[in-house]
Amino acid sequence: MLVFDFYPFPDFTTTRLNLRSFKKHDATSLFETRAFPENSRYLDRTPYQKIKEADDFIDKIMDGVKNNKWINWGITLKDNPKMVGSICLWNLNAENATGELGYEMHPDFQGKGIITESIGKIIEYGFTTMQLQKIEAVPHQDNKASIRVLEKFNFKYVGNLEGKDAQLAIYELTVDDFMI
Repeated sequence: MLVFDFYPFPDFTTTRLNLRSFKKHDATSLFETRAFPENSRYLDRTPYQKIKEADDFIDKIMDGVKNNKWINWGITLKDNPKMVGSICLWNLNAENATGELGYEMHPDFQGKGIITESIGKIIEYGFTTMQLQKIEAVPHQDNKASIRVLEKFNFKYVGNLEGKDAQLAIYELTVDDFMI
């Protein structure tokens, strides 16, 4: 069985980006991202109405990371410390060595390859450092842009959730199928 330990927090740098821990001052950026109705279109979440929602979410994220329940990175451009999106590994299962990938971007930064650049670093970390054997992602079946990004990394469609969440597709990537 795996043991997760996110201390010290693993910051990453890519060609254009910094992936770092959430900070309290990220509340404004997170609020701006989550207040857009388009960003909630494929999620079971209403757009944020108040900055307190972002503050509370950041507190929850920071607490979960501190307790090794999940790990979330704020995404910034190298030349600007303002968070433009986030990416995480959550729903971690130490016994089965699995986790779920999640991500979101501010609409002004969507379609610029930022999530693609971030995902590569995060799944590499998940498989090599965390020793996960499988990473899942659960996009809405109509979120074609998200599905295209997952397929770039060899994620395979395995079915849809059942019940009220039947519109959510399950994609998975095993360590054996991971391409660095």
